[in-house]
Amino acid sequence: MNKTKVNKKGFTLLELMVSIAILMIIMMMSIIYFRKSGDSQVVRSSASALSDAIRTAQNYAQSGKIVNGQVPSAFGVAISTVSDVPMAIIYADLSSPANYVYDPATATAPDVVMGTVVLDFISLKNTRGNVTLGTGADDGIAIDGSPVGNVDLSFASPNANMRINGGTSSNQIVFSLQKGTITRTVSIDRISGRVQTSY
Repeated sequence: MNKTKVNKKGFTLLELMVSIAILMIIMMMSIIYFRKSGDSQVVRSSASALSDAIRTAQNYAQSGKIVNGQVPSAFGVAISTVSDVPMAIIYADLSSPANYVYDPATATAPDVVMGTVVLDFISLKNTRGNVTLGTGADDGIAIDGSPVGNVDLSFASPNANMRINGGTSSNQIVFSLQKGTITRTVSIDRISGRVQTSY
């Protein structure tokens, strides 16, 4: 009796379709994961840049940094959204008397002696896209829990006493930076001057 051996090689159509479906599911999950991790990095770097700007203004006030041959009455950071891009503007207040706010009408280059002297512009975005300062009750900029629009923080020389929008009434300010579903906060306590960033 002669037995013929049948050699089965390859996949059936059903096995091939199941394999392709599994690969597609894995690819979709990886794309979602990488997109979220990219958004997280964008927001993290923006939160870090904002907290660095605030600390820089504090340090300038405490160290008595000289601008145009004099020690300014205050150093500050104005945070606002310009053309849908949140910006942090580090400035020196050379106005007399001091008004403790960023005044775009008197903002000048560093070689002019009067008014607001712009020391640096920091865009809170990178090549992967904009981070937004939201406007809802649960995001954006809040002072003592109440949402507000643009905010100006200034630190009076030499003790770096913090003023918010020129006044001293608030205890804490919280910035919420977001992209997609990712949110990070930067908070500053008026009394202690402590800057905290959530990661």
